[in-house]
Amino acid sequence: MTRNLAYSPNEAVSNDECGYWSNEKGWTIIEEATRFQADEVNKLHLPEVTGSDAIWRELGLDYMTSDDRDPLTVAYITMGFVNTFEKLTNEQKDTLTSTSGQSELVSKIVCHSAFLDAIFYMGEPYFDGVLFYYEIAEPFGAEYTKALAQPENYDLGPNGMKNLAVKVLLSVCEKALSEECFAGILLPV
Repeated sequence: MTRNLAYSPNEAVSNDECGYWSNEKGWTIIEEATRFQADEVNKLHLPEVTGSDAIWRELGLDYMTSDDRDPLTVAYITMGFVNTFEKLTNEQKDTLTSTSGQSELVSKIVCHSAFLDAIFYMGEPYFDGVLFYYEIAEPFGAEYTKALAQPENYDLGPNGMKNLAVKVLLSVCEKALSEECFAGILLPV
């Protein structure tokens, strides 16, 4: 079933990437946006927005809600996080959890699980012979945690975190896949 999002380029530009509509929060980031079924799109009006530029977008490779995620992908990303977080310095741990705590940090990391799942399902033939949870999801959790612990990445906004996730995923896939298979998968950059 296709899921759709209400999106406004104007809102995204003027509100730090908060260009997706949430029935509960208003204009927000994609991870918090309300998902609409195709039949709802035909019945509902788009939200009012400055510039009247709101459109419906299909949920392709964009991040999905927790309802859309494979629980094993979430679990293995979390395992990668836990193993890496334990090895960070106390200063790095304090910095990463200072604004919202460890549970919020885990949420920021596992929110990318649906993205990993989408890449896997869209490029499934290229992942033949790869143990996805062990060779992609868990290393992603570990490497993304390491990347977030770097001082230059402390204050990334939602778009910066998404770009960092893509960069880390490319690195993990390059290590796990043969050169030919890696060349075949498409990741947004």
